[in-house]
Formats: sequence, C-alpha cells, structure tokens
Amino acid sequence: MVVTNRGRKRTYSIHEEVIEFTKYPIWEQQELETPDWFERFQIFYLPIPSGYRTLNRAYGNCGEASGEQIEKTKFKRAKTVPDDWQLAHKNYRWEERAKAYWLLKIQEQQAYTDSILREIREKTLKITLKNLEKIEQMTNYPISRRRIDSVDESGRPIAITIEPNGNWNHRDAVTMAKTLTDTFEKVLGFDTIEYAINIVQKHGLAVIDPDGKLIGHSGIEKLDDGLTSIIRDSAEFDDDVMIPTRISDDDESE
Repeated sequence: MVVTNRGRKRTYSIHEEVIEFTKYPIWEQQELETPDWFERFQIFYLPIPSGYRTLNRAYGNCGEASGEQIEKTKFKRAKTVPDDWQLAHKNYRWEERAKAYWLLKIQEQQAYTDSILREIREKTLKITLKNLEKIEQMTNYPISRRRIDSVDESGRPIAITIEPNGNWNHRDAVTMAKTLTDTFEKVLGFDTIEYAINIVQKHGLAVIDPDGKLIGHSGIEKLDDGLTSIIRDSAEFDDDVMIPTRISDDDESE
C-alpha cells in the first residue's frame, strides 16, 4: 500500500510501511521505493556526512534547488518538515542507508591512507638502514692521517697513507645516528603513548592517569578496591601527567 501526497506539480507515492531491503548496497533504489523519493534521498540526503545530516537540512536544500520559498528560522533552517518527507525518511530507512554508505566511504579512505602510510614506512626503513650502514663506515674511518707499513706481493716494503675525510667528523656520525634512531622508532611505532604504557606495565608498574584512575591491562583492572586505593594513594599527581607506580609485594599482601 502507498500513501499519496499531491503537490503542486507532481504526485509522490510513499510506501505505507517500513521497507525491507531487496537490493544491495542498501543505498541503491529499493523495489518499493518510487523514483521521485529515491531521487530526493540520493541527491539531498545521502551526500550529507554524519554530524551535518538532518532531514531538515535535506528538505531545505531540495527547496532551494527547486526554487521554492521555504519559511526558515533565524538559523536558516526550514521551520517545519512536511509529513511526507518524514514518512519517506522513516519508511525508506534513509538514515540507516546513509550510515552504511558513509561507513564504506570511511573504510575506503582508511584503507587508502593505510596503504600510503605503509609505503612511506617501508621506504623510510629502507633509507634508514642504508644510512646506518653509512654511519658504520664513518665510525671505522680514521679521524687523523694514518700511515700503514706493509709489503707488496713480491715482498718489497711499501707505505700506505690514509687521509681522514675532511667533510665530516665523528660528532657528525653520532648526530646522524641519533636522528636515524628517532626516525626508526617513529616508523615502528615505538614512540607512541600506548607503547610506553605497555613497557611500563611489563615491568610490574601500574600507570595512573591525572584523575587517579588505573590505565590497565587485564591484571591491573582486576585488582580489588583496597589494592587500588594503595596504588592511587602512593602516586603523586601533576596536571596531565601519568605517574607509574610500582606494585610491591607488601602492597599485595595487604
């Protein structure tokens, strides 16, 4: 059964009950969805991202596109949304379909971002390892002129003089190594707060946030209230600083 709303120019039919999806992806036109209402959904509702997407906004955009004069509030929104729009929104499951559409868009964008980051990490690692080999060569090079006395294949004595590289010194090698180490840690994710917390907890420490709450792993989260109080009371808090506190054997016995 359909509900008919007669407008000034066209007749729009709306299915009376909430539809079941018959086509996938679900943001495509469904069997019981009329072309007019699908057009409204596809053009004026679906493209609006989450956080901005409202039926009021879609109705207002549709009115502006058709040149209709729609009474608006001081926030430039339509004062009322017609009943047929509300019924179409409900029975054609506009919001559910729009959420599915935008979830796929986000997943595709995330997949693309991950592929780019993976490529950057691989290239950065390759460059880092290559430069680490260069640093090793730099540190093995003499820092001053060196004379090496040797003999050739016929047994005659020869003298070889190795001149130091005048373009760099060992301090440059150390600075370069520090920079590459920082880059290496960033690429592998060793500089994240999650990694730091994990290292602290592996050494038997509880990490407490500024509100006195345990940032836990499974073992800490299961502590009883008494032990939790001991840990919290033993920590000194500073604004926005997480204080690691060791769980001692004496605390556990209490």
